[in-house]
Amino acid sequence: MPYDAETIKDLNVLTPVEGASYIPELNDSDREIKRVLKNQYAVRTATSGTTLTAQDYVLICNGTFTVSLPTPSSVAGNGYLKNYCIVNVGTGTITVSGTISGQTNPTIGPGGTLVFFTDGTSWYRQTVDTNAILDNAITTSKIANNAITTIKIANNAITTIKIANNAITTSKIVDNAITTSKIVDNAITTSKIVDATATPTANKIPIADSNGWLATGWVLRRYNGNNFTQDYMLQVGEEAVYDFTNATQVPLKIATQNGMKYQLLLFTDENAGNSGGVNSPIYFYPNNTTYSNAFAYREIICGDNNIFGGNSLTYSAFCIGMAFSFLTLLIQNYTKQKGITGQELKWGTQPHFAVTIHFSCSWLDTTTQWTSLGTVVFPQSTTGQILVRRLA
Repeated sequence: MPYDAETIKDLNVLTPVEGASYIPELNDSDREIKRVLKNQYAVRTATSGTTLTAQDYVLICNGTFTVSLPTPSSVAGNGYLKNYCIVNVGTGTITVSGTISGQTNPTIGPGGTLVFFTDGTSWYRQTVDTNAILDNAITTSKIANNAITTIKIANNAITTIKIANNAITTSKIVDNAITTSKIVDNAITTSKIVDATATPTANKIPIADSNGWLATGWVLRRYNGNNFTQDYMLQVGEEAVYDFTNATQVPLKIATQNGMKYQLLLFTDENAGNSGGVNSPIYFYPNNTTYSNAFAYREIICGDNNIFGGNSLTYSAFCIGMAFSFLTLLIQNYTKQKGITGQELKWGTQPHFAVTIHFSCSWLDTTTQWTSLGTVVFPQSTTGQILVRRLA
């Protein structure tokens, strides 16, 4: 029995035609549906220059050539879209002749895919392929903080021309997201990183100038040493800061090894004067322990505008000051020559205030490895700050 629920209309939406009989009209409709579906999912292969047609959907390309676009109005319009997908399965470059989402003649590199459509007037991109990103299109404002993760980046996707100068900042990248396989060789150049002479800015990575210097104000990295839970190996230029209140010792928790050098500054926040302190040494315990009579101490003392004395003493740890002291120290860790030299401004005891002392203290042992920088030990409760900077 023929279909007779209603009169069947042809799929030509511009000029619907009513059939004189149901069977021919159904046949016309079936043919139209098949034609639309065939064109919607058609696959064609190209190895040389070609032009897309209304019958194309997926175009698989192998080689280096140009794919031309049809006139938008010839394949879409009146509320209907036309989609295309171009896949480059070869090692060459496919150039799409035309303008898609504002990009003129976009290219598709090896392994790349470009999906786009037209509304009958213009061409628009549906997906972004790494080979089809506008040069300098990636800027800081385009990337959300922590947006870049390992799984978001195809291997070798990051090339020099894809990154606007100064675009990549630390807040944009998830920890450990960028690995060597993600970056094309030589993609990151000096122009992509903040210049050494630039004003220090948060979340920017500076580079040294031709002399190896950074502009004034840059700090490579500063840690709150109070948060260290185990010994940390400072890198050259890195600093650790320790704030302490009414402390008798401050463990630095810094790993060290043969050949490393440091600067240590001790700032003591105690009332100036000749009372309140204990006239005993401030010690620095290497490896957080003592070594019986293994340290030779030498000092020159200056007070009351005169040089009035010196001492040559032996201790069981580095002696770096007395009572309350403001200290500037240089520390070297060579297994065969482990030593500290520095200057001390001392107060808190009789009979002199303030006293300046120039001193050195050597660890006479030439075989023991110095592996943990150590602990600062005070003769009385002390408040202040310690800053340690690795020099080499």
